[in-house]
Amino acid sequence: MDSVVPLADGADEWSDVPLAADSLAPRAIPDAVLSRYRRDPAFQYDNPRAERPSVWDRFLEWVFQNTLAPIGESLGPGGMRVLLIGLAALLLGWALTWMLRIGGGSPFAKRDVAKPAHPLLDVEEIADVDLRAHHREALARGDFREAVRYRYLLVLQTLDAQGAIRWSRHKTNREYVREMRSATSREQAEAFHEATRVFDWVWYGRRPVDRDRYDRLAPLFTALDRQRQPAATA
Repeated sequence: MDSVVPLADGADEWSDVPLAADSLAPRAIPDAVLSRYRRDPAFQYDNPRAERPSVWDRFLEWVFQNTLAPIGESLGPGGMRVLLIGLAALLLGWALTWMLRIGGGSPFAKRDVAKPAHPLLDVEEIADVDLRAHHREALARGDFREAVRYRYLLVLQTLDAQGAIRWSRHKTNREYVREMRSATSREQAEAFHEATRVFDWVWYGRRPVDRDRYDRLAPLFTALDRQRQPAATA
């Protein structure tokens, strides 16, 4: 008969339930059960099965065994190393040639992604161009998008004459914005930045411009065109 473990006084309502003294003793697991679990791969944590090679791994192995391995056996370790270096050089040369053909220049050259494919005005000196006459002609024929272009060019012409920027047909509008920020007041630089943003949106975004839209955009350029910048201080 199992002995009963006495419980201390003041225990809970279950204190009068008799417990066998050996109720917490570990139970022995039959050898047959242990053997069955040991044979089950799902429980072999200390001996994981190797994953099967992928199709790509098998292809690379086939290429190596059928091409490089025979060559390596005939050339020896030193010759195989020279061959691998030569193949790497050929691959690098092909990649550089492809990049030069696509990019049209050195692959390591710094490029300004904002630079337009064609200059906004293909002249060396913007001061020599009668932009106001071109602007009037664009308005007369109802080409308001072209009129916006000449209004922006008039702003650049004025700022170049004042020394706030230096005109170059190879520069981007972003470069002019940077020049304005370093040569003028913050208010004037921000006004030019806003006019540039609107111009880029119209011209490079190929937005249609009618008379009403032109009349709403023109004051942005007129205010800058008529400004007189103070001389820059050292």
